[in-house]
Amino acid sequence: MNNRLMRKFLTIILLTTMALSVSSAGAQQKSELADRALEEANGLLREGLTEQAKLKLKVAVEKLKAAKDMRGAALIYQFLGQIYRELGETNNFINASFQAFIHAIGTDLETPFEIAYSLSLAQASLYEGLLHSPTKDFFGALHALSRAREKFLKVSGQTLQSLQSQELTLRTHLYIRLAVPQLDKLNAEDLSGLEQILFYCALQQIPPKRVVPEIEQFLTSNTMPLQTRLTPEQLVLLGQRRPWRRRLLEIALKLNEEVTELDRKRQASIAGIEVAKDLSQRSDIYQELGDLAKAIEMKKKALDVFNQHDLFDDAVIALDGLCQLYLAQNTTEGYVEAFSVTNQLIMRIERQMRGLVGQSVPSFFKKYESIYMRTFALTLNLYQKAVEKKSPHSSATLESFLLIADRMNFRPVRRDFAIYQELGSEVGAHPETLRHFEAQKQKIVSLREERERAKENGKVPADYRKVDGLIVDSPFESLKSAHQELISILEDFKRLKVGSAETSVGLPTSLAVVRQGMTSSDGIVMYVQAPWAQDEDGLMAAVLTSSQPPRLIMLPDMTLKSLRALVGEMLEQFDLESPEAQQTLAKIAAALWLPLGQLPDNLTVVLTPGLIGIPFESLPTATGKPVIASHKVRYAFGLAPGMGAFDRKAEYRRALIAGASSFKDLPALPSSKAEVESLRGRLRTLTIDPQEALPSAGLPLFKQRMDYDFIHLSTHSRLDSDVPMADSLAFPTDDLFAYDLAISPVRANLLVLSSCELFRQRRDNFNPVSGITTAAMARVAPQVVSTLWPVNSVATQIFMLRFYDALLTEREPAAALAVAKRSFLEPARLEEWLKSASISAPIGIRSYKEPYYWAPFVLTIGIAEAGR
Repeated sequence: MNNRLMRKFLTIILLTTMALSVSSAGAQQKSELADRALEEANGLLREGLTEQAKLKLKVAVEKLKAAKDMRGAALIYQFLGQIYRELGETNNFINASFQAFIHAIGTDLETPFEIAYSLSLAQASLYEGLLHSPTKDFFGALHALSRAREKFLKVSGQTLQSLQSQELTLRTHLYIRLAVPQLDKLNAEDLSGLEQILFYCALQQIPPKRVVPEIEQFLTSNTMPLQTRLTPEQLVLLGQRRPWRRRLLEIALKLNEEVTELDRKRQASIAGIEVAKDLSQRSDIYQELGDLAKAIEMKKKALDVFNQHDLFDDAVIALDGLCQLYLAQNTTEGYVEAFSVTNQLIMRIERQMRGLVGQSVPSFFKKYESIYMRTFALTLNLYQKAVEKKSPHSSATLESFLLIADRMNFRPVRRDFAIYQELGSEVGAHPETLRHFEAQKQKIVSLREERERAKENGKVPADYRKVDGLIVDSPFESLKSAHQELISILEDFKRLKVGSAETSVGLPTSLAVVRQGMTSSDGIVMYVQAPWAQDEDGLMAAVLTSSQPPRLIMLPDMTLKSLRALVGEMLEQFDLESPEAQQTLAKIAAALWLPLGQLPDNLTVVLTPGLIGIPFESLPTATGKPVIASHKVRYAFGLAPGMGAFDRKAEYRRALIAGASSFKDLPALPSSKAEVESLRGRLRTLTIDPQEALPSAGLPLFKQRMDYDFIHLSTHSRLDSDVPMADSLAFPTDDLFAYDLAISPVRANLLVLSSCELFRQRRDNFNPVSGITTAAMARVAPQVVSTLWPVNSVATQIFMLRFYDALLTEREPAAALAVAKRSFLEPARLEEWLKSASISAPIGIRSYKEPYYWAPFVLTIGIAEAGR
């Protein structure tokens, strides 16, 4: 959340807390500690330091409880709850609201905080499915709202206004949600017993406990209440209220008008905003009633206020609703307006995302993923209609579609690129932040060891549950918490230093920018995955060349699930040296490569998360030869300015070549020693650092400002199961974390990571790439060579010698990789080169022509200059 937005929602939080802190009983003696903590937390939030603000409040509440100041503790919990609500942390929001109520018992805050807790339960049930069953969730929400309303007589003034506004708004939303279109097709007998009671209570506007006295027992357990159906008389009354849907919407409209009148009388600083929210909700009701013109009018009025006050969330919701209203018109004019609005919406979300970093990005992007999905579908539909009508604008429409598709691809990964390039040097020059980093990394290393010991002893997370109210320290949970704290260090630093300012690295706004510098020999193959088809059909590919309009190819009906299964078979077949591997590669090629037709020699393949791990260079072409025989290939995580141009030759004079072969807690790696020493010997005409080929620690190598033409690291990698930026490279006395690379002052043209599986797919679709690869491309080098699967140590040593020999001649990594791989394809040529280089040919060299030996080494390109 950026600074401006934090200030906006902070105003609402403070006003809500202030309103609830005054009751009809009169305020008790104020707590200086609570007031000071709230003021300090307020200051931290204004600077964007969310984690520090939460920590400040948590420390304060413990001190207040120790001092028996329950009223002060209740205020702190209430404030914490409002922060959690705005951050979308539902469970924490509910827990904090409950603690606020419990600690307020016996004080003047008891009743307002009890009501606030009921409202929090209603909100969570409506928006998050707290009870995990639609009917039960609606039932729970209606009961919580009725329980809150019963307590209103005990409060007054601003407190009453604030609580009534929240209750009416939630109740209106409940009625809108209940008014589903299919409702008018049902009879009372078609409804389940609980549904009968739910709709009866809603339409009669009576509390559920009037019909089901045991409702509390029902909502807190799986025990069914005694009364589970309406009486015959009640069923008659329910039938008489038909048409149910329209009646529910009419009640919603009346409730909405009530809350609008109430909000007009509230404090001037929030009255206009609250009324605008009411108008936006009223628009939803008019939409359900079929009055689209009135709905659009209301939504536009609300949007004007949200824009005026720079309220991001409310503006996005209003724009989203406006887009759906235009689509509901089902007219050409409506589709044009929807397209315009959805583009505004995407641009607004993109601007907001620039103020985020680290783990904030996936949750933020996930929150608005449905908007991207709709925009994707709408733009694709417009392109297909343009093609059908042979419109001269079809190429421009396709360009819009590809740019939208690109915005859905690897967003957290690419956001990290921008952040680390932008902030790496600042973090690296900030002693306090660095000390915090180092302490947290050591904590993670220690907790990793503790977790591994627990696993060795047969422990699982379930063994550390709470027992009789006691919390048993869990190394599993402690490690997760340590990860989050590591993330918050950088996130808070980002908010403090940059706020919502533009980053230096943005997404491209045209394909012309992407094609800049491309020649007739260069091309881009961009794979596109329909967001609604994670495991189903929906793969497309676009081919971009230097001069021709882009081509979009709908790929054959092979699902991503089937493709992943084929990749799994391929790896097993490689491992068994099975001849069936070639047949599996042919199936993958038929789905992904052969439909593309004629392609230029130099190709940049833009992946989707679902395609990571596929060795495109080894796929057989129409001639039966692998792609690498006729093409140079490299990979990218998305479109970027000038990314298609291959002509980036460089001189290679200075290098860092290092590795590790012995470790405290990992198997020895003698092949790493052989690889590093053979490379240093072969490349002795270059200036090579460090003095030791196998240094005891990796971190010192990346501490001081140094410029290299290339860096080669050969060691074990540790891939963290939770946080990519906690991935690390192992050395005897330390781990080189992805974060260390992200803030390193070391620069190179190329980084080669000779470690297993640093380019494999992670299970998290939002962060599917190794953090080592991400951080390296962002800060250290714009070109990174890493591996798809565990490699053969002897073949790897030969491959790297051949690769670097070619690199000094070709002066371009993609060309050098192609030379090395083509040499492996022809064992006789490889033997000839080994002989000329005075290197003994290993036994079994003839088998090196199989993709298992040469295909795992892939080149990925990132940001062009990597912060140089």
